[in-house]
Amino acid sequence: MTIEWRPYQTEIIESVFEDWQTHNSVLAVAATGAGKTNILWGIVERFIGETPCARIVVLAHRKELIEQPLARLGQFWPHLVNRAGIVMADQNECHRQIIIATVQTLGSKSGKRITELLRYGKIDLLIIDETHHCAAAQYRTVINKLKECNAGLKLLGVTATPERGDKKSLAEIFEKESANVGVLRLIDEGHLCEPRVHGVKTNIDLSGVSVQGSGGSRDYNQQELVAAVETEDCFKLVVKTHIEKINHRPTIAFVPSVKGAYRLAEMLQAQGIRAKAADGATPKAEREAVINDFKAGRITCICNVALWTEGLDLPNLECCHLVRPTKSDALYLQMVGRVLRTYPGKEFAEIFDYQPLGSRNLEQRMIKLGLKRRKPSQFAGAGVGGGMTDKPLHKAGDHVEYVLLDYFGKRKEAWQATPDGWRIISLGKGEDSIDRSLAVSPDGAQLWAIWRKEGDRWNQAKLYLQGDFDAVKAKTEEFVSKYGQGAIVRSNAYWRNRPPSESQIAFGQKLRVYQSGMNAGKLSDAINEKLIMQAIKRAQQTGTVAPVAKAPIPVMTRIEIMDGAALDRLLDNVGELSF
Repeated sequence: MTIEWRPYQTEIIESVFEDWQTHNSVLAVAATGAGKTNILWGIVERFIGETPCARIVVLAHRKELIEQPLARLGQFWPHLVNRAGIVMADQNECHRQIIIATVQTLGSKSGKRITELLRYGKIDLLIIDETHHCAAAQYRTVINKLKECNAGLKLLGVTATPERGDKKSLAEIFEKESANVGVLRLIDEGHLCEPRVHGVKTNIDLSGVSVQGSGGSRDYNQQELVAAVETEDCFKLVVKTHIEKINHRPTIAFVPSVKGAYRLAEMLQAQGIRAKAADGATPKAEREAVINDFKAGRITCICNVALWTEGLDLPNLECCHLVRPTKSDALYLQMVGRVLRTYPGKEFAEIFDYQPLGSRNLEQRMIKLGLKRRKPSQFAGAGVGGGMTDKPLHKAGDHVEYVLLDYFGKRKEAWQATPDGWRIISLGKGEDSIDRSLAVSPDGAQLWAIWRKEGDRWNQAKLYLQGDFDAVKAKTEEFVSKYGQGAIVRSNAYWRNRPPSESQIAFGQKLRVYQSGMNAGKLSDAINEKLIMQAIKRAQQTGTVAPVAKAPIPVMTRIEIMDGAALDRLLDNVGELSF
């Protein structure tokens, strides 16, 4: 089988060999889905072509990352298969020209395997897969041992997530970043799906969860995180989101604990979702059966902790539940990367990021996904870097949508959702005889005021506030408190379950929203929806959509408010609504 190279793949290979002319150690960054394994073997084939007797080691940290590259070698480079061998646990093919090894075996304290490996000759090229792990001591041991036997050792790191680990930068190991192909370029060229990030508001409180480690290894305390996140309410929200937004589309869920993975799978199963969980202790045959069932459509949601953050090739995955808050950008990209691959009929990768109380991480995650301008690479500041880089990034908010399920679902007021995702509420008629309503746009970034004075034929609508959902939410709560008529706004008001009056039915029939069997509450909601959305549409068509007040931030970004006083100042600047 002949491989069809993508343009950026050949560019990476060329860039690596060009930089090896002046540097011994280089880094190639390519987002998940870029075909790093193919790039790796393309470099190996060319290296051997230029130096036929060269010996090469490909180093990884997991069994799956050993087996999969070997299978790919047999698929596209069968002429190299007989030269390749594995050094891992009981497998010990140290004599081969191409050695695929685990770092645990070659970097063991005994040093027996690496000593045996070097008895057959020096190593000319070391390739480290998933290089973001290589600040660990075992990787350093392997690198140093190989350099002792060959000062001219060529070193290549391949990763999708070049992050710091244990305060030791990758720049300490690699002299130059030869290539950096990010998510955005792969999306623009059609090699990855466009991600849609949904920030699902939750009641998760991480204020009492400590943070451990440093650098790229810095993350939440595992035990404390489990206690904070894996609550009945949180998992119910995941199930609710799944049913309302995903249903039977292929999905992967990441949670903090193994117990939580199985629990979430059971809760999904109880609602008719074909879900299954697995973990590192699950026998290999059983894990393979889960994957095969998923590919065949017998399972539509797989739940795990970190079993499938790397080495999983299921391009039909469409959706991802991130129920695992993390400080690690590398882990975040690994989880999200599972759903970015293209597949026939798949238009978007849907990412449901369950946001803890007060979280401001979503903007940073947008940067990591290539959806917002990011800071320069750590290599650029050091005067090393250069090489091939990604295309300019989109402006903030291009692909981000806030899911407001949690906030509106927990309100006591009679908020209703339209088929298009708007959230609307009737506040009732005040003592001034003005009938008022509110509407929040599907992305949570716009607050619309709708009103009708006594004697007016039509409702009027005005875009009142445009900005961050937190600001929209605060002003919404203020208006509901100030103008809401108790019997009208309460979702449990007694009148809602009564039969509709004859005049209400007649009005509903006139608007063509009445359906037989509707109670007074359902019919009232249908009438309000029709009138409110008509008013908004008229305002949009006439161009009268300039907001009365505008939060000092772009749409779809998050306000960085550090204290209550800052929020008060912001709301003071918003002003008062003149109905």
